[in-house]
Amino acid sequence: MDFDREKAKEEKIAQVSEAGANAFVKMIFAESEADENIFEYLSKKDDETQRVFVKTSLFGLELVLQNSQVQCWRLALGDFLKRAQNAETVLELVKIADELNLDVAGKNAVHYAFVRPPEQIENSAFFRSELKSCYIAESICEIGDQAFLDNRELNAVFLPKSLRELAWFSFEECNCLEFIQYGGTLLDWESVEDKRYILETTRAFCVNCADGIWKKPLILTGTKNIAKCCLDKSAISVEIPDGIEIIGKHAFIWCTDLKSVIIPKSVHEICSFAFEGCRELKKIVYSGTVKQWSAVQKSETSFDDVAATVVSCSDGEKSIK
Repeated sequence: MDFDREKAKEEKIAQVSEAGANAFVKMIFAESEADENIFEYLSKKDDETQRVFVKTSLFGLELVLQNSQVQCWRLALGDFLKRAQNAETVLELVKIADELNLDVAGKNAVHYAFVRPPEQIENSAFFRSELKSCYIAESICEIGDQAFLDNRELNAVFLPKSLRELAWFSFEECNCLEFIQYGGTLLDWESVEDKRYILETTRAFCVNCADGIWKKPLILTGTKNIAKCCLDKSAISVEIPDGIEIIGKHAFIWCTDLKSVIIPKSVHEICSFAFEGCRELKKIVYSGTVKQWSAVQKSETSFDDVAATVVSCSDGEKSIK
């Protein structure tokens, strides 16, 4: 019984605290005449906070205001709202928040995440969240496996120059992701490993780098002349560029509309499951001879699922195996 009374008391205190904090936020918004097109707020009951959302042209910032610390942030919030209206970038907003000792949401964000050291983006960090944008600050080098998996509302992401590799399915099923900004140069972006995990299933057609725009290719290639991934899963016909030496594992996986492919004679290896799920693939053309095709290293599963049984070479046909 004592436990139940204590629990009821704590819940009552939390309700009063939440109501008071929410009332202060409403009052401060009214006094500052905050532009509703830029600012929003939310009372988040599960972690006893008020969230203030600030939107810029592409990204946004989210303040975390503890219900129990109204006296610590009530004056600072008014100053923030006034100064933030003139800010044009997320970094400007962060600078203002830091100067006023206001907490910025990182991995605990509801809609707008600003992740900076010492925070890291671990596996499944934002799995099935309601993020609209995420700004990843410099010095963060890794994004964990499935970190943003199934973020259906994520529209914009900033990747730092310090990023070295995108982990397995890190942005899988982020179907609304259209804008990708990268802090490094075009040459820096070329060196980032496994870019397929942010380009395969998103709407983004390019990456905005510091010195230009990197356009999404049909086939993503690696640094060792490897065809790593076909980025257009709806492609009907594909010609693999001359100079490619290896067709990588799962390079054309689930290209379900693919009907024909041209393979250059520079290819000397086709990895396992390279054409997995390509059930409509009926025409395979190889620019070399039958003898050269026979010398190409192939796995028993390289052409699993394809409809074609032979490859057309420059001097005849040969079994695809």
